[in-house]
Amino acid sequence: MKRFLFLILAVLILIPVPVVIASPPLPSEYFGNVTLNGRPAPVGTEIGAEVNGTVRDEITVIEEGLYGGPGVWDEKLIVQVSEGEYACGCTIPIAFTINGIPADQTSTFSAGQTVSLDLSGESEESIPPPPLSDFSAYPTEGEVPLTVRFTENVSHSWSYEEFLWDFGDGTTGAGYSVDHTYEDPGLYNVTLTVNSTQGSSSLTRKEYINATPKSPPTTDFYGISLSGEAPLSVEFSDTTIGVVDTRWWDFGDGTAAWANETPWVKHTYEIPGIYTVTLTAGNSGGEKAAVKQDYIEVFPSGSPPDARFTLSPMLGYAPLAVVFTDRSSGGPLTWKWDFGDGNVSHEPDPVNTYSNAGIYVVTLTVANSGGNDSYASAVWVRAANSHV
Repeated sequence: MKRFLFLILAVLILIPVPVVIASPPLPSEYFGNVTLNGRPAPVGTEIGAEVNGTVRDEITVIEEGLYGGPGVWDEKLIVQVSEGEYACGCTIPIAFTINGIPADQTSTFSAGQTVSLDLSGESEESIPPPPLSDFSAYPTEGEVPLTVRFTENVSHSWSYEEFLWDFGDGTTGAGYSVDHTYEDPGLYNVTLTVNSTQGSSSLTRKEYINATPKSPPTTDFYGISLSGEAPLSVEFSDTTIGVVDTRWWDFGDGTAAWANETPWVKHTYEIPGIYTVTLTAGNSGGEKAAVKQDYIEVFPSGSPPDARFTLSPMLGYAPLAVVFTDRSSGGPLTWKWDFGDGNVSHEPDPVNTYSNAGIYVVTLTVANSGGNDSYASAVWVRAANSHV
C-alpha cells in the first residue's frame, strides 16, 4: 500500500502544472478638439493624461485646436493602467492637463476603447498681451499688374480675432495672409489693423509698394519656309519678350493682319519677289517693332501674265474721266496702275480723272506666281478752254 501511494505521488510530481501570468488590460485612447481660454490651443500645446496622480501619456498639438486624430494611423493620447489597478473592478478616473493646467473635463478608464473627448482649460499665463501689428510683403516692387502677398507677423496671432488690410489703392482685405494685385503705377501705403478683445493695433508702412509702369515688349519673331516658289506659305511665330496686348503683322506684299489673340500666323505669298516683314507688338507701356529686311524670297513658278489694257476716251478736255479696262492674259493676280499724274490704283478696271492738260503715259503692271509684265499707253488731255 505504501509503495502504491509513493508511485501516485511520483506521478503527480512529474505532471506539469500550468502557471497563470497576469497581463495588463488594453489601453484607452483619446483624441479631440482642445481650447485654451476659449480659443483653439496653438501648435506646441502639451496635452497630458494622469491616473492616480501619475502621468500616463503626453502628446503635442501639431494642428491648431486639435490633439490626436480619429484615423487608424493618427497619433492619440494613450492611457494605460496596470493589471493591479484594473483588477479591483472599480472605476478608474482619468484627469487631463493642458500645458500642465488641469483641463475642465475628466473621463474613466475603459479598456480597449477609443474616445473622442473635447478638452478645454483656462490659464492666466496664456492670455496674450494686446496685439502689436507687424507684417511683410513680397514682392514690394514690380511692373503693373503687380500681385503682392501680404503676411501678418504678429506675435500670438492665433489669439486675435480680426486682421484688416488697407492696400492704399482704395481696396481692402481681411485675413492672416492675403494676395492683392495693383493695376495702376504708383507708390502705395499699406496698413494692417489687428482687432481683439485685448485691444487693437495698426501699422502703416509708407510708400511700401512701388508699382512701376509696364515696359514696352521686346519684339522679335521668326518664320518657317522663308524661300520657295510661288505660291509660298510661311508660318510666322511671335517670340516677343514681355506682355503683349496688340500684335500687328506687315507681310511686305501690301497685306497686313492683326493677331492679338495668338502669337502664330500663316501668310501665303502669291507673287514672286523679295519681301520685308515687320511685327509691331505693344501694351500699355508702348509699342516696339521688329523689322526683318528682305526676309522672304519668292521664286517664279509657271509663266508670267501678258499685260494689256484698253482706255476710253484717249483724248478729251479737262477734266477728263478715263475708264481703263484690263485685257491681260495668263491669269494675273495683282494689278498696279500708274496714271502718269501721280495717281495709282490696284483695281483691275479703274477710272481716273485728269484735271490738267497734258499727255500722260499710263502703265499697268500685272503679276502672278510666274512673274510680272508691264504695258503702257498714253492719254492726251486738252485745256478746258482750248475748244471755245
